[in-house]
Amino acid sequence: LLLHRLVLIDLGGDDPNEIEVGSKVARCQLIERLVEHGEKRGHAWMEVLYWQPPTKYGLRSVLLQEHPDWETLDVNGRRSSEVAEGMGFGDPGVYAVRHLLYDLAAEVAVDDPNVGLHLDYLRYPAGADFGYNPQTVQGFQDENGRRPVRYLDAPWFGFRRDLVTDLANGMARSYRAAGGLSSVSAAVNAQYPLWHLETLQDWSRWTGGGRDEFDRGVDVFVPMVYSVSTLYLRGLTRYVLGRSPRPVWLGLRIGAGFPRLEELVAAAEAEGARNYAVFDALP
Repeated sequence: LLLHRLVLIDLGGDDPNEIEVGSKVARCQLIERLVEHGEKRGHAWMEVLYWQPPTKYGLRSVLLQEHPDWETLDVNGRRSSEVAEGMGFGDPGVYAVRHLLYDLAAEVAVDDPNVGLHLDYLRYPAGADFGYNPQTVQGFQDENGRRPVRYLDAPWFGFRRDLVTDLANGMARSYRAAGGLSSVSAAVNAQYPLWHLETLQDWSRWTGGGRDEFDRGVDVFVPMVYSVSTLYLRGLTRYVLGRSPRPVWLGLRIGAGFPRLEELVAAAEAEGARNYAVFDALP
């Protein structure tokens, strides 16, 4: 659930701002209050390149079953679903992957132009060096006249980073060109490039190429600033607000082990934040 503005909800109890995250009743009340008081701006939430959950969840990806050649590989030729966190990702260097995603972004706008588009998992997997799908490697070779070098290959790094950037900008453009009237938002790594550089998610460059009126990139960034420390949250908020070229909705995490929502908001507002996307740990 994405919110255009934060609404603190009174669900009863001693503290009117405390949300009982373990209660399904509280969850339903929260949604009802947000619909009543919040700005009604729905977004179609798309897990862009993350297609296969780890095997422990017992779910299979139809896309990767039908098109195993679309999956990204690590530097040793292993599938993303077999290494690191066991999450299966499509590779943005594969032509068919990119154009499938462009078509899906357009489909959202065609179905309902007032529904926005939220891009999540638009990156390479974390935990290893990915992007070695044969089609991606061939694309690099065609452009550079050589195969990538295993380590410290700046052109290869930039090539894959640009694939991710171009996909973000291209999906936003496809959504608008198909008639989308709402905003395009993207969940991003708040700490990039200081943490998980291998994801190649250089989101501050997702601002479009300016080729036409539709090519203006992502409208709103949602940096994931999950933190159990309000002091760290303040520093991270200052960092993302200073780095972002577009408006920011901070992605806050509530629930067991995290500070109360009002504490998180107070810390973020002290650094200039004003808008939020709130995520909880409910099943």
